[in-house]
Amino acid sequence: MRKKTSRLVALLMAASVMATAFTGCSGSTSESSSTSASAQGSEAAQTTGEASREFKMAFSGDIVSFDPAYGYDGITCKIQPQVLETLLTFDADNQLQCQLLESWEQTDELTYVYKVRDDILFSDGNPMTMEDVLFSIEHHRDPEVASYLAWMLEGVDTMEQTGDWEFTVKLKEANACFQYVFATSAGMVFEKSFYEEDPDSFGEPDRGVVATGAFKFDSWTSGSEIVLSKNENYRDADSVEWDKVKFEIITEDLTMVNALNSGQVDMIFDPSLDVMSEVENNEALDMQLVDTLGSVFLAYNCQSEYFDDVNVRKAVTYAIDTSSLVEGVLYGYGGETKVTPVNSSLWAGDYEGWKNQYENELIDYSFDLEKAKEYLAASDYPDGFSCTVVTRNDSSTFKTVALIIQASLAQIGINVTIEEVSYDEWASAAFNHAMADGSAYDMILYEWYPDYPDASGYLEPVFGSVGCAVGGSNYAMYSNSEFDELISAELTATDNATRQELMRKANAILNDEVPADFLYLILSKFIYEKKLDVPTISSGISLWGFYVKNIHTK
Repeated sequence: MRKKTSRLVALLMAASVMATAFTGCSGSTSESSSTSASAQGSEAAQTTGEASREFKMAFSGDIVSFDPAYGYDGITCKIQPQVLETLLTFDADNQLQCQLLESWEQTDELTYVYKVRDDILFSDGNPMTMEDVLFSIEHHRDPEVASYLAWMLEGVDTMEQTGDWEFTVKLKEANACFQYVFATSAGMVFEKSFYEEDPDSFGEPDRGVVATGAFKFDSWTSGSEIVLSKNENYRDADSVEWDKVKFEIITEDLTMVNALNSGQVDMIFDPSLDVMSEVENNEALDMQLVDTLGSVFLAYNCQSEYFDDVNVRKAVTYAIDTSSLVEGVLYGYGGETKVTPVNSSLWAGDYEGWKNQYENELIDYSFDLEKAKEYLAASDYPDGFSCTVVTRNDSSTFKTVALIIQASLAQIGINVTIEEVSYDEWASAAFNHAMADGSAYDMILYEWYPDYPDASGYLEPVFGSVGCAVGGSNYAMYSNSEFDELISAELTATDNATRQELMRKANAILNDEVPADFLYLILSKFIYEKKLDVPTISSGISLWGFYVKNIHTK
């Protein structure tokens, strides 16, 4: 263990030398921001009455939009559900529950029937209609919208109203995961008439959205703050404690922690790990660690000049010591995964088979510098090359990981330039990566949270060829016809054992062709004042599992 830690320290020291130009000013910025946070916190502590009905939370980056078509990243999907409700939702045990539906059923392998509630009002007082529901879903199917969730609805053959408060979806072919679609942003309902007043500004900071959630849109100052107010037309408004909800965007990790410690905010989400010591010993705070079922990975652009060579991808993967990274950077707030992107808990259909047999059959890409050099020598670029990696500038953890990648690859003759971008630029780059020449980036440090509790929730959207299009989520621009056929077959299989075997074969292809290096499993951190009564946030589908309406003061 000491050997691994020492090696990580050496890499970080090397990385520091490389990165001096863009790390020198972070200290003074944090100190200045911390003072401001403390002052604001003192002011907030003196406020009574209305302030006690205001919930304040900090995130490290801005959202993309209130338009559900672009609700597909870890921050946007925490904030949108406060305003927009889905037809279905996941409970703490990852089981589907109705939200805007009375009931639903799958009548045969191709047909789903949904009965919609008839007592729902939008925040402006207008009743929700079937026209609103169907329009909201069709919004994702409009190619001009380029919804990030369009792929979820690609298999729909017909969708039509079949009763006063009923609609029926027929699929082109069976899809074992379609049952989950309307519990994601693809199932969010908004007011059609509000959208049609000005489609171009829908969901944007100067206009927002009108929907059915416990809160309604007030204002959004890009890069600074999002303000919501209580929706008095919400069907269960009396149970909602908060008159106002403020989401503050604080990009400096230490400043975010100081904002919580000083009382400026009530809760923070996923501060970087190197500042966790600032909250771990604060007895006034509670923390929930949520197994997201997701992971952080380094996606190789398989259509770029260098990374279309599988030997290059294997060389890079062997050159990165993820064991040391998990031990020395995550401090216990993450898990190691080197052979597969799929969190083992997603293989619930045959968990024992996965742990006792299949996992041991995969290629183990544990750190091996000699193998890394051998694979690079066998590639078309034996003397190395220069390339770029895109990462976030709001996360010191991501910055540190990028520096380790840079230093690691320098050992085998690959010169990496780090491109730091803001959170929203990072999300936009990932979802709009499909340039005509495939040159949006060489590598990107990214994360993925599966959309539903099934291994296919990782394999299909992140590595299926359909995700190579603009708006798709195949960040590696990876395409393999055999893989696509296996994923298509498992989705249409009605027998679970057959599905499991097909997914294992698909996963084995990824394991051999390494379109990405799977660095670590994600545990999300919700840290908040003990005065709050926060229900257990135990849903692995944490993209859509967080609701401020369920939080109360003790």
